[in-house]
Amino acid sequence: MNSKTKFNAFSLAGWFLLAVLFYFIILSAQIAHAELNDSNKANEPVQNTPQNTQPPQTTPNAAQQDQENSPQSAAPKKAVSPQLAELRQNFDKTTKELQKVRQAMASLEQENQSLKKELEKTQPDAKATEALKESVNAAQKELAGLREKVLVLEDENKDIKNNDRIKWFIAGAGVFFVALLIGFAFGRIKRKRPSLL
Repeated sequence: MNSKTKFNAFSLAGWFLLAVLFYFIILSAQIAHAELNDSNKANEPVQNTPQNTQPPQTTPNAAQQDQENSPQSAAPKKAVSPQLAELRQNFDKTTKELQKVRQAMASLEQENQSLKKELEKTQPDAKATEALKESVNAAQKELAGLREKVLVLEDENKDIKNNDRIKWFIAGAGVFFVALLIGFAFGRIKRKRPSLL
């Protein structure tokens, strides 16, 4: 995976973690609101009875105990209990999901750190590889240029050899014709002279 993909994975995990945390906060607010409503309903009948002189307790556990002891609050308790149980189940489920996401995030962070270290180790190799590629490309261009020069020189060499052959042929023909002319000239001179013998 490249670094952008890793960043996107971390970004996505972060947003998911934020969404789970927000859902967790909403659930906890709903649970607190439900418990507060239960405790208010449970405290009303207790305050109206002259037998109970204790001040109402504000802790959720005390409110639940007061609610359980009050005979008038049995009907609202049954109505709120399923909602409260459902909210607690959702809360527990969300908490477990949050733990899983945190574990996944931690493992992704560890993997990211190891990949960063590996990338730091391979960057000098990558730079050396790039330099090597550039030198190979330069050598290939130079080789192509030298091949073209060799082809041009070979053509010139063939032309020079052909020109040398033609020159030698012309020189030989010239010598032959000059010798022939000289031979004709001296042959006539010999015939014109009378011999003294």
